[in-house]
Amino acid sequence: MRHQKNIHPLVCLTFLLLSLSCFTLTGGREDSAQPDAGASPTATRRAADAGPVATATSKTASGPAEGTETPKEPTPEGGAVGGIPECLGDYQTADGYFFAALGLADPAAPSILYEEQEGMRLVGVRIIIGNQAGEQLYFSISDVAVQDAEGDVWESDYGSMDGEISSNYLDPGERVQGWLGFIIPEDRGVETLVYLYDFIEDKYAYLPLAEPPAGREPVRVDTARSPRADSPLGQAAESGGFSLKAIRVEDPGELAFPELFQPPEGMHLVSVEIEVGNTGDEAWIFTTFDVSLVDAGGFLYVVDFFLGPDSIESGELEPDASFRGWVSFVVPDGAGLESIKLYSVLMDGPLYAGLSE
Repeated sequence: MRHQKNIHPLVCLTFLLLSLSCFTLTGGREDSAQPDAGASPTATRRAADAGPVATATSKTASGPAEGTETPKEPTPEGGAVGGIPECLGDYQTADGYFFAALGLADPAAPSILYEEQEGMRLVGVRIIIGNQAGEQLYFSISDVAVQDAEGDVWESDYGSMDGEISSNYLDPGERVQGWLGFIIPEDRGVETLVYLYDFIEDKYAYLPLAEPPAGREPVRVDTARSPRADSPLGQAAESGGFSLKAIRVEDPGELAFPELFQPPEGMHLVSVEIEVGNTGDEAWIFTTFDVSLVDAGGFLYVVDFFLGPDSIESGELEPDASFRGWVSFVVPDGAGLESIKLYSVLMDGPLYAGLSE
């Protein structure tokens, strides 16, 4: 068990103020109970600009997104029974990826960061984005919008809801899930979720937000996957001048500030001691934004900077140098822990350090 430092009250206050600008929660397992939209927030954010981002639309403060013509819908492939989805819960596949709008909250419970606007309301959509067998996909929340009943498009409002989905690099077999909030006029209904999944070829997924008829089974796709681990617990995975080792796992992890931050109901903290090393000939920059936890279902979780008591160092890694420390994640109760993933734009592909022997 790691030593718990005594924290000065001013430090606690500083963390509390910082948390007001960082609260968000990574998505959980598809088959598990999701955190309530009004649950206590946590700070498990990945910066929205941590990778290549292409925004499908741009929203003005007083109106809908402007400047682009209505994009074409992708042609489904890979076995989405029934083709284009028709209702909430229907999955769509295209280019080796799958997408679904799983739930609608209208109106939605806002986070502490939400700023109320006269004549507007907050609508939440719970979504899942996955990579079946496609090329690496960078999912960014800035690429998601909703279309209202009059055809106007409204982009997502970052930080407006708890349980927010996180941006991340999705390799085959991986997925993210969670809520996104959208601020739309009070007199408009929402009809479709619009996701720009390929900004180079201008490809979109359109996901209807209509409730399914009673008794109708949702359109499903095969989301089976193979486990991802390049090394067992305690052994390093190495490739292309990068190395990654998972040394110890604490499940549940020890809360750093239990009087300030608690995981939402149905979630708990997991802490993993890792070592990241430079086995190449050139220095490179390591950041905890490059690290994710992968569970047995392929769901990704980003590092939580507030619940865990320790954090691995970030910065320049010289050849033959390494950083060792703890990273923490908030995961659903009962989630099977599979591996720690390391990926940066400098790497040819991700490394996976297994969390079991």
